Amino acid sequence: MNLTVHRGTHQIGGTCISITDGPTRLILDVGSPLDVDLGKKDLETAKKYFPNVKGLFQDSKERTPSTVLITHSHPDHTAFLDFLQEGNDVYMSETTNEMMKVIDLFTNWDGKPKVKPRIIKSDHRIPGRDERVGNFIITAYDVDHSAPGAVAYVIRHAVTNKTIVYTGDIRAHGKKFKLFPMFIKACPKKPDILITEGTMVGGDRDGVEETEDELKKRITEELIRQKKPVLTNFSLTNGDRIICLLSACIDAGYEFVIDLPTAFIYKKFEELNWKIKPFKDMPFKVFILEAHQRALADKGYSGFVESIRDKEVAMEDVFTQNNRLVLFKESQLGHFKRARKIPPGSLLIMSKWWQKPYPGQEISYENYMTFVRKMRLKLDTTFHVSGHAYTKDLKTLAESINPKMLIPIHTNSPDAFKDLLPDLNVKVLTDNETITI
Repeated sequence: MNLTVHRGTHQIGGTCISITDGPTRLILDVGSPLDVDLGKKDLETAKKYFPNVKGLFQDSKERTPSTVLITHSHPDHTAFLDFLQEGNDVYMSETTNEMMKVIDLFTNWDGKPKVKPRIIKSDHRIPGRDERVGNFIITAYDVDHSAPGAVAYVIRHAVTNKTIVYTGDIRAHGKKFKLFPMFIKACPKKPDILITEGTMVGGDRDGVEETEDELKKRITEELIRQKKPVLTNFSLTNGDRIICLLSACIDAGYEFVIDLPTAFIYKKFEELNWKIKPFKDMPFKVFILEAHQRALADKGYSGFVESIRDKEVAMEDVFTQNNRLVLFKESQLGHFKRARKIPPGSLLIMSKWWQKPYPGQEISYENYMTFVRKMRLKLDTTFHVSGHAYTKDLKTLAESINPKMLIPIHTNSPDAFKDLLPDLNVKVLTDNETITI
C-alpha cells in the first residue's frame, strides 16, 4: 500500500493524507490551511486551496471514490467536506458530527451539509467496533483535544498486517487527559508507521506545560481577587474551556454570562451524556441576540430559546452585578457598544490563541482591539492552554508506541523530531511525496 501526505508536512493546519491499496483509497482529513480566507465558502474560492488529491473534489474531471476519515470538527481538518464528489463515504465520531451541525447553525452556511457521515464507534470499551473498507481494518480511539469528539485512527491491512497509527490532533493535559495513556496502552506496538501531529514541537510555546485543571484554578483565583465584572473571549468549539470557565465561576461565586450558541453547545453536551450538571442548575445567564435567535428558529429550534428564558439577561443589565464573567467576542462588539455598559479598565481574559487575526478576520480583529484600547481594558492572554500535546508528551507517545517509522505532520518544525527522538526512524516528507509500505 502507498501513503501520501498531500498537505501538512511543513505546516500547521490543512491536513490531508491518503492511503491506497489497489482500488481502495482512504483519506485522512480534508482541512483548509490556517493562512487562507475561504470567504463565503463557494467552490470557486475553495478550489484554489484544495489539497492535490485526484478525483476527490468537485473541481476534478475524474472521479475516484474514497473513504474519508475525519478526526475532529476543526476546519483545518474538515473545511472541504462539502466539496467532495458524490459517492464518497465519510466517517467521524458522533460528537464530531453533532459539533459540526451546531457550528453550521450559527454560520453563514446553509446548515445542511452535503455529506451525511457514517458514525464510527470510538469508545475504548466497545468491542467489535472495527470498520472494514476493502482490505483495511479501521479502528477509532477517543483522544484528548480541545475539540470535543476528537479521535485517532489505527489502520491495519488485513492481508499484510501492515499497520498505520494516525494521532490526528491530540494532547494529554485537557479535561480528558486520561484518554492519553489509554490510547498508548490500546495502540499496537511497533506499527509500521506512526503519523503524529507536532504543533508544539520547536514552536515559541515549547516548554509551556499547564493543564486545563491548573488553568481553572488560576482563573478562579483571579475572579476572587477581582470582585467585579470580568470579560472573557474563547472559542465556541473548545468544549473543555467552556467547562473550565464554568467551574471557575462556581468556585468563585460568579455567574457565567454567555450567548445562545454557547448555551446550545452546553445543552448538546448534556444530550451526548457528558458528566456535567444540567444547564438549569448552573449559574448561567444568557444574552439573546436576534441573529442567534433567528438562526435557531430557522432550523426549528425555537423551543430551545423558550426553554432557557428564565436564564435570560438583557444586554443593558449584564454589568449590573459585580460577580459576573461575561463572554465578549469580536462578533458581539456592536451590541456591547450600543449597550454602553462595559466598565472601563475591566479585565479581559483572552482564553484562546490571540497573536494575530486569521485571514478574513483582520477588520473585526482591529475593530475589537481599537475598542479594547479605547475602554482601557486589561487584556490578559495568559489564561489559555493549547489544544495540542506538549513536546514531552509527544515524546512519551512516540517512544511508548515505538514505530518502525515516524512521520511528523501538522507542524512547522518537522526536523526537530529528529533531535527529539534520536533513537527512532523519523521520516520527514514533503507535501505530495508518496512512500510504499
